[in-house]
Amino acid sequence: MNNTNVVGPGRAQHAQGSPVLDVQHLQVRLETLDGPLFPVRDMSLRVNANETLAILGESGSGKSVTSLALMGLLPRDTFSVSAESMRLKDEDLGSATEKTWRSIRGSRIAMVFQDPQSSLNPVYTVGAQIAEMFRLHRGASRGDARRAALEMMDRVRIPDAAAKYDSYPHEFSGGMRQRIVIAIALALDPEVLIADEPTTALDVTVQARILDLFKEIAKDSNMGTILITHDIAVAATVADRISVMYAGRLVEEGPTRQVLEQPAHPYTQGLLDAVPNASNERTALIPIKGSPPNLSHIPSGCAFHTRCPIARDECALGVPELLRVAAERDSACFFAEEVMTNAAH
Repeated sequence: MNNTNVVGPGRAQHAQGSPVLDVQHLQVRLETLDGPLFPVRDMSLRVNANETLAILGESGSGKSVTSLALMGLLPRDTFSVSAESMRLKDEDLGSATEKTWRSIRGSRIAMVFQDPQSSLNPVYTVGAQIAEMFRLHRGASRGDARRAALEMMDRVRIPDAAAKYDSYPHEFSGGMRQRIVIAIALALDPEVLIADEPTTALDVTVQARILDLFKEIAKDSNMGTILITHDIAVAATVADRISVMYAGRLVEEGPTRQVLEQPAHPYTQGLLDAVPNASNERTALIPIKGSPPNLSHIPSGCAFHTRCPIARDECALGVPELLRVAAERDSACFFAEEVMTNAAH
């Protein structure tokens, strides 16, 4: 590792700039008959305008719960959300009422879910569903809303938009349905777009086209994008920065290329070792042993220590703090510099 890049130790500090979304020490509590569970524990993130942040991790790591908390969509009768701070520019989301959330969703923060089929109403035409955003939130006339909806269909590359305007969701392929969902999400020029596994239900070729669309949108807009994914290749394709989650906590964060080329946490290294690499001569993948922990039985200390190849006694005793370990690099591992050194060789 190039030691000239190392700063600290010290508290993790994010890159300078004015973020569109800044969340510090988010916690989500789920009430169950057996007591409270914490699917998200001390999660911090920030995303700037014209930036894409990928939140990466296995199923059950807390990625999707984090995204729903950021949208104010978790049921309040079973979930409680708290944070040291949770701001959308000048808006304090932590104290937002449901009325405030209704005015924010769609207009300032929008979301694209992984299953476009369930995101669209089957009894309304796709054009009407896009146009409704302009009529409901902007008070547009029927004609103006139609024109705006057609522009959005063109923007997400729906061919022959005028002819497809009055078609129903079932008449489109999965990839085209996802483009319609993206058009709805982008209709009101949100400041933040959250995409939760947006290509999971699509075949590889269609995935590539949708990812190209996301890159094009990010380049041409002034919004911040949060991409929720378990797929390293997807994160590598579109993200400027990566946040890695494990058992509800942030364990590593940094610029995409640096994180993927020289990880600072053994969990990130494990994710990379389990992915086929055309440039690597070895043929056998190295899976991470064991399974992610059950929320009701989170291991003591570092939650990853029961699966970690370099775990030592102290890993079971204390929870490692997220610290700055190199320029723009944060890690929650007692042996982050060792991990980075080994990854560099």
